[in-house]
Amino acid sequence: MKILVLGAGQMGIALVQYYLAHMPQAQVTFMDVDSVQLKQSALRLSNQTNTRQLTLEHTDQLEKTFAIADLVLLAIPWEAHAPILALAARYNIPLISLSRPEYEAIHSVKASLSQMTVPVVLGCGLEPGLTEILARYCATQFDTLTHLNIYCGGITKTLPCNPLHYKALFGTRYLPITMRNAYAVKTGQLVTVPRFSGCEQIDTPVGTLEAWHDGLLPWLSFYSEFASLQTLTQKTLRWPGFSAAVNQLAALGLLSETPITINDFSISPKQFLEYCYKKNTLLGTEENITLLLIKGEGLQAGFAQSQHFQLIATQQEKYGLNSMAFITGYTAGIIGRYILAGETRAKGLTSPEVLLQGKVVLTLLSQLQNHGIVFSSTSKEAPAHA
Repeated sequence: MKILVLGAGQMGIALVQYYLAHMPQAQVTFMDVDSVQLKQSALRLSNQTNTRQLTLEHTDQLEKTFAIADLVLLAIPWEAHAPILALAARYNIPLISLSRPEYEAIHSVKASLSQMTVPVVLGCGLEPGLTEILARYCATQFDTLTHLNIYCGGITKTLPCNPLHYKALFGTRYLPITMRNAYAVKTGQLVTVPRFSGCEQIDTPVGTLEAWHDGLLPWLSFYSEFASLQTLTQKTLRWPGFSAAVNQLAALGLLSETPITINDFSISPKQFLEYCYKKNTLLGTEENITLLLIKGEGLQAGFAQSQHFQLIATQQEKYGLNSMAFITGYTAGIIGRYILAGETRAKGLTSPEVLLQGKVVLTLLSQLQNHGIVFSSTSKEAPAHA
């Protein structure tokens, strides 16, 4: 088996580490446009994993390596996907990406991959990815699902000492402070809500966190399992104070992306803020944890029932992976092995929650648990309301 991983950041390292450890006979090629970053990441891998089956290549060898791959995995920004998706369509190679396009671009991407006889799975990590898989699986536990609330986030185990109370568990030059709309279902209707709104307090294994509207995929509510939904929300978990600080910055105009000119130099307030603040949010040696909580309510066999899923990932010091990279990379890695084993007939563009349903979800959870990710499920029943 020949596996190609593009992107030498934390997520790419997690993908490579997974395949080197769990498919030792596979030939893994690790590729990045930045040769220095690639070598540094490979050095980190060599300190924790047998890298005998690992090859490093610059992206100028992309098409040659792509054409002979059995599976391609992308841990790169969506903006870099276009030429790679074109190669996937040309050579009919199955592909998994941790990223996804903007909602309005989905149809054009699907059309460009329509002739493929193998799957291209986009948004295949934790969020999006495992989040939607488990949300849809939770819905199947009810005859009638009425309320579903999803909470997800990666945080340090102790409160960071900076104004946002935040440390980044994923590599990006941007802070997660962009003001935009998010989606939710209210009284059975899909609506838009401001990001960072709807803030509530949630009790978690690390203490009380805040949660606010964020990354709900609008098509999640269109699946048949959600036909009776009255409420559907997806909220990001952070230490308390994050959303208040972001909303204050927005009120001051400091999150504007419109450039301003000062002494002939042009920069937007948001760019300036991110540049000045980035070092304060870089994750160091802090212990960290990633949480996914799903709470469903509805009717089962005539009784009101609540179903709660809880998934916890911690950093893996032996592999040099933070908790977010660990669960994201391993989820994609396991799904990649599922594809390589020929256990799906999916063709062209698909999504994780379509690819994995029913008993296959339990297999995925079992494998994640085997790697130290903790999953628990609890349900309660009460007489249905008249």
